[in-house]
Amino acid sequence: MTTIEPSNNPANTAASVRERFILAFASRPKSRTLDDIAEETGINPATVRSYATGRRKVRGEHWAPLAAALGIDLLYFHRGGDLAAAKARTTLEQAVAEQARELAALRDAVAALETRLVPLEKADQADAQARRQGREMGA
Repeated sequence: MTTIEPSNNPANTAASVRERFILAFASRPKSRTLDDIAEETGINPATVRSYATGRRKVRGEHWAPLAAALGIDLLYFHRGGDLAAAKARTTLEQAVAEQARELAALRDAVAALETRLVPLEKADQADAQARRQGREMGA
């Protein structure tokens, strides 16, 4: 898994990244507990709680699963910007990915139907030819 670490940009200090992370946790739907996020990401619940409160720096390999669980574009944490826009970008990317999966499934279904139609077309052609030959013989 590729991890993205905060850039060396002076405006992107560890404190500002941590603040964005705390804001992201705080903006999650209240129905989603930190334990839910821990279960979804496979990260120890105590670790998730310490990340959410800013007591602990987020480990590199935890960035992507936490961003996905929070529904936020991963780059938001490292570049800053508008949290609502980061969530919208993630929602849009998820919708596009879902459409791509559906399109791939439709392509697979069409290919499967085409595979089945070829033998049927050949059988129909053979039946038609047999009927023609039968009529010719009877005439």
